[in-house]
Amino acid sequence: MNKFVLKHLVSLCLLAFFAFASAQDGLYAPEPPANSAFVRVAHAVINGAPMAAQLGSVSFAELGFGGVSSYQVVAEGSYDFSAAGSSQNLSISAGNFYTVAVIDNGSGAHITLIKDASNSNLAKSLLMLYNFSALETAQMKTADGAQAVISDVGADNLGSVVVNPISVDLAAFGSDMIASFPAQLERGAAYSLFVMGSADNLSAYWIPSVTQ
Repeated sequence: MNKFVLKHLVSLCLLAFFAFASAQDGLYAPEPPANSAFVRVAHAVINGAPMAAQLGSVSFAELGFGGVSSYQVVAEGSYDFSAAGSSQNLSISAGNFYTVAVIDNGSGAHITLIKDASNSNLAKSLLMLYNFSALETAQMKTADGAQAVISDVGADNLGSVVVNPISVDLAAFGSDMIASFPAQLERGAAYSLFVMGSADNLSAYWIPSVTQ
């Protein structure tokens, strides 16, 4: 093999490697900057008007019911959070991901801060189930109902599991299936299933985690 051919092959191999590495980087959730966290907002106020939110000086774009914002970078500290006519002081710790939900299932609006699950195994996918509904417990199962994925998540709470990256149809369940979603799970990525609404008018939303 002459030097030109060898040099050409090496160049192609390097280009292929960097293209592969770049593609894989896009799958992984970034780490929060030093002394900071990632925070997102969820609108779970039934019959609620579109809602904008404010956390200290950080503004979140207006959301309709069932809407979930991208994560935004927030420095560690204590902040006043306000949305939909409600307000609360929240403490944010560095190095974490958080979801702030404004919830009203008919008994009055309240604000819930949840520290999201994390995944240290970037060869696997992270699934999270949030129960922001009037259900006592919510479930995530395969769409045929045969396999439980995350069970018995109480009101205003989060359940999570780390799984192999596969293609699968997943669904939110109360006593019956609420909604199903085709899921193409990527390694290192995180996905959230939100259950919202009153007991007789439930909704579910499948949200891949996004930062900005």
